[in-house]
Amino acid sequence: MHIPFCEELCPYCSFHRITFTERLTRKYFQALRREIKLYQDKGYKFKGIYIGGGTPTVLIDELAETLHLAREIFPIQAISIETNPNHLTSGNIKVLQQSGINRLSVGVPNL
Repeated sequence: MHIPFCEELCPYCSFHRITFTERLTRKYFQALRREIKLYQDKGYKFKGIYIGGGTPTVLIDELAETLHLAREIFPIQAISIETNPNHLTSGNIKVLQQSGINRLSVGVPNL
């Protein structure tokens, strides 16, 4: 899954991304959940998810809802996600654990 929103556009990043706005990001997550249901309707079975960005943890509540849906309808065994150090608060880590994340890839800003 690609979550293309970032609070800041780092000059070294070559991935498709845009500056975070809450309204657009929430609409994107809603569309992503509709797309997940389409894959279910088509008979796909996913066992793993890789979530990149952008910054997938930019709206942790939307991310958690999306992962809950995916884990509810697919036999997900592994979830890997990219994030930034400033998003690794104790609250966010708890949400990530409850969402089934078992691998983090942490980007370090260009200093």
